[in-house]
Amino acid sequence: MTRLILAVAVTIALVVFAMANMHFVALSLVVGQPVQIRLIFLLMSCFLAGVLSFWFLLMVRKMRVRRRSAKAPAAREKPGGLEEQLDLE
Repeated sequence: MTRLILAVAVTIALVVFAMANMHFVALSLVVGQPVQIRLIFLLMSCFLAGVLSFWFLLMVRKMRVRRRSAKAPAAREKPGGLEEQLDLE
């Protein structure tokens, strides 16, 4: 029940925020004429660009951790392998 009330409250807040930001703004691109776009769409596209870039960087970090964990058993087998790996980083 608490989740339902919280979900309804967040939905109402988002709808009110979207309705308050429905006016047009001028977006000046690098080349060409300024484009008229609704502010809510501009805010949402900036938010989505930030989420996608964070997700991409998170995936890159996970791949690096997997690669390091795959190399770690081989480094443990050789004497001094871990020290050499730490010196390389």
